[in-house]
Amino acid sequence: MQIQERGLGTHAGQPVAVTRAPTWLIALTVVLAVALVALGAWVIVDRSGSETLPADEVATTAQRSLEAWDTGDSDAILDLYAEDATFANGRDLVGAQAIADYVEELDGRGFVAEAMSTTVVEGNTAITVITYGAEGDMSPALGILEMNAEGLIENHTVVEVSGLQVSEG
Repeated sequence: MQIQERGLGTHAGQPVAVTRAPTWLIALTVVLAVALVALGAWVIVDRSGSETLPADEVATTAQRSLEAWDTGDSDAILDLYAEDATFANGRDLVGAQAIADYVEELDGRGFVAEAMSTTVVEGNTAITVITYGAEGDMSPALGILEMNAEGLIENHTVVEVSGLQVSEG
């Protein structure tokens, strides 16, 4: 007990002095950690550029995209997606043409996509709970669309969610 009261500890049974980092070093570490977290948040939030589109425009583009996927309208996909757009749902595609070709392929297999919720808009990002697949074998998912300052979809991500139930209310 006497060793701990004097700021000493033990290591391998031998008394050793226990020192604390200088206060300025602790403060600097905290400031750097906060700056790193802030930088990470800024990078995530500012991915779509500095110009924020009107929320109704973002929601309308998201709805038009869902309709294009549901109807297999590859021309609408080409109008809505940036030339270098990405699509990710386990099958990663790059480019509006690749995405349009995939939509045509899915349409040939009886693909259906429907909204299960109102679209939520934050900045240039739209999130909608959707259900997709073939009739009788639908899966719930989150459809996440990130748009550039011109209103074109840059990133489209589909995240499957199992056990999701959406009620109207």
